[in-house]
Amino acid sequence: MLSEIVSELSDEKASPQDKHPVFAESRSGSAGGSNPTPGANKTLQVALSAIIAHAFWMKKEGYRLPTIRSCVNTLKAVSRKADLLNPEAVKIHHAATDISISRKEKICQDLARFYKFKQIPLGLCNSKMCGMGCLG
Repeated sequence: MLSEIVSELSDEKASPQDKHPVFAESRSGSAGGSNPTPGANKTLQVALSAIIAHAFWMKKEGYRLPTIRSCVNTLKAVSRKADLLNPEAVKIHHAATDISISRKEKICQDLARFYKFKQIPLGLCNSKMCGMGCLG
């Protein structure tokens, strides 16, 4: 149930690409990797703890487990690419991402719910960048 989602989040120390066989095979012969950006891991850990808190809040509010799992996965994916606690960075990333409009709408719904939970003010997307004014 919800404990499974939390354990998945807490176990995530390596990049999900490290676990994927295609990426793991391509890296096996390399001499070494690049150094991570200083503070990047801490930012991700802060975002993951906020996502866990959000998952428990959703459970308390009566959301179904599949909805919570989907939202958590979406927020995790966004947090890997942009600072989840910085709405402007998320908007810029969201606008630049090449995905379908319906997927963007779903991401916007999850982000709006998350920012409402965190009480982070969120303005509308720049419709020229995003293609729709969905966040707000």
